[in-house]
Amino acid sequence: MELEQRPEIAKRKKKKRRKLRGENAAQWEELREVGVAGIDSLPGGGIVSAPISGKAMPRIGRRMSAIRKRTNISERDGDGDGFRTNPITGRDDLPVVPNFPSFDSIGGAIRSGNNAEYIGDDLLVSEQARQVSEFEKWAKSKNWNNFHKEHFDWWTFPIDKGSSHSGFAYDVSGEPLERLRNNPKYLSSISRAAELYNRSLGWDLKGSKWIDSPDKTRGQNASQANINQQRLFKIGRSLQIHGLDDDFRSHRQMVESLRRAGIRVGNESYWDNPDGFVMRSRYKDGDGSISGAMSGIGISPRAFPNMNSDPRRDKKFIDLLRGRDARNESNDPSSGDLTFNWKDENSRKSFISRVWKKAWGKGDAKFGGKISDGRRWDTQHAHTGLAPAIDDNLDLVADLGLHWGAVDKSYSGFFDPYGIVFTHSLSPKNPEGAHGEQVRDLKGYFSPTINPTLYWQRFESWVRNPFSVVRDPNTGKDVGVRKYFNNDKKMLVQEFDRRIAKLFDALSEAYGRAKDQHAYIPLPEFANPRPRRDSVPNFIINEIKNQMNEAVKKMSEHSTLEGVRKRLMSFFETRGLSKVAEPVTPEWLEDYLKSDHKNWLAEQLRVHPDFLRSSVLDGLSHDQLKDSFEMMELLHDEERVNGRDPKNLDLSGDNVTSVMSGLSVEQIQKLHDDELRRNRK
Repeated sequence: MELEQRPEIAKRKKKKRRKLRGENAAQWEELREVGVAGIDSLPGGGIVSAPISGKAMPRIGRRMSAIRKRTNISERDGDGDGFRTNPITGRDDLPVVPNFPSFDSIGGAIRSGNNAEYIGDDLLVSEQARQVSEFEKWAKSKNWNNFHKEHFDWWTFPIDKGSSHSGFAYDVSGEPLERLRNNPKYLSSISRAAELYNRSLGWDLKGSKWIDSPDKTRGQNASQANINQQRLFKIGRSLQIHGLDDDFRSHRQMVESLRRAGIRVGNESYWDNPDGFVMRSRYKDGDGSISGAMSGIGISPRAFPNMNSDPRRDKKFIDLLRGRDARNESNDPSSGDLTFNWKDENSRKSFISRVWKKAWGKGDAKFGGKISDGRRWDTQHAHTGLAPAIDDNLDLVADLGLHWGAVDKSYSGFFDPYGIVFTHSLSPKNPEGAHGEQVRDLKGYFSPTINPTLYWQRFESWVRNPFSVVRDPNTGKDVGVRKYFNNDKKMLVQEFDRRIAKLFDALSEAYGRAKDQHAYIPLPEFANPRPRRDSVPNFIINEIKNQMNEAVKKMSEHSTLEGVRKRLMSFFETRGLSKVAEPVTPEWLEDYLKSDHKNWLAEQLRVHPDFLRSSVLDGLSHDQLKDSFEMMELLHDEERVNGRDPKNLDLSGDNVTSVMSGLSVEQIQKLHDDELRRNRK
């Protein structure tokens, strides 16, 4: 007996009435506010108001000059008088240059000054060439797996699109693209990058054919496990917009060969008609603005009626799930809901084979019979009536156990192994509005804080779906999620939530919304899992390693983990990589240091026993920390110059409070104690 509840999607006709001001205010989205970044309290932007004399004066002068140069002076007109702070004089006397938005020649969207700006032709060309140099090393050593595991798409194959990670840093649309298309060395480098990447899949880009006897043991093959669908798209789009036509045709020929072989390549609408494709899934302004008909469409999860109870306490729901597991283990066909025995990988693979062939066994759950051979959805109706934002991300939806297919001539919808989940019209009167409704419905099914009934139904269906797999990093093979996590409920929920968050971010990007405005909200008991190492791109990890090795003295200055993290984030910000480095959380960094820099961490803990704990200094920015460290060091030096023990420094005296203005008594005490520890070291 099927006990899962299916909410009614169809809208009832409502009587027309006058809308009242403030109606449904509870559902309004909060306005994003920008707070004051900082206020200079001393004339001229200075930070010292008391004289420091003695033998240390020349050294102090040089240090103070360096600190002043690092002061982050805003380029905004904070008081609205038409002038901004002059970085040379410190006075509010520099005329403001209007920051007019520029329009892309491709896509027509507005660039936003709130996101990372384009890094510039020279830096992009340099970054791209550096990555191709890495490609050459991988190819020479036949380390083809690196092409499948590493992160490099945005700067290696630049396209006319920004990202939620790096803003517009690598978006070449508009004038940059026009200039770069006249740079033969840069174009040759992109061509070479595409050639080497295609070779990692076993395709000869220049010869437009599959390579004879590829080295599959080293990862040189185009198996589904090695296919990065978004990467295939970015490479194709990059070759296309840069005018590398021969390379593009060959790359597309490979993609079409994969499609014919039943390999999922994603972005079907692009590969079906590249010339007619319009880049719509652009990362827009941080305030959520977007041009066109999609601008007014809401994409918040729908709250369905009567779906706010937790079915984990429902005996009938529990019995249904236990019954399914028992029937799969004993191969009991009596209820028509057989999928596979999660403990047996051969059982899962056998069921998938029956799904592809539609060679159903007695009692099999049949996905409504809608999944096409070799795909996880009905390819015949994949693009009909489906929101483009969802169409572009069908693989992410399938990763959550839902599969698109036609119901009849008028409706299509999403299926799970046990049948239809929800439907939408194939020919809505208002397509843009209907597509927005699809997105809201879809998100509603995966929102545990809004519709817990639906969320847990989706989760339990997901773990019993044969296509719900995790790639085992040791073998490179896909394994059913329950077997991979040994049926650990918490780990399964966290993996499920990670996939939902990925889909939510992709949908936000498709509609030009900042991802933090529409981020996935997990249940509190499953929130903030320990971050996985692979949540940070490998090239960021390598940069952290370099910083830890090359700037070890600077890193050791910090008495807290958060201080080290802020120094690293400041480093990435200067290189326009702050968005990409966002996953470097304190928890991630702690695990990384324990794994890769054990000796350094042990020494830090010896000098600063509270290094891994929160500190009163954690609220300071990197520049504030850096300046405060140096000022406390200068104060200690001054004490020694005058024959006094820094340990007895009067922290409430004017000479301390004047140069440490803006810091609390507790913060000054912490800085003082840390400086004493460093000197004892």
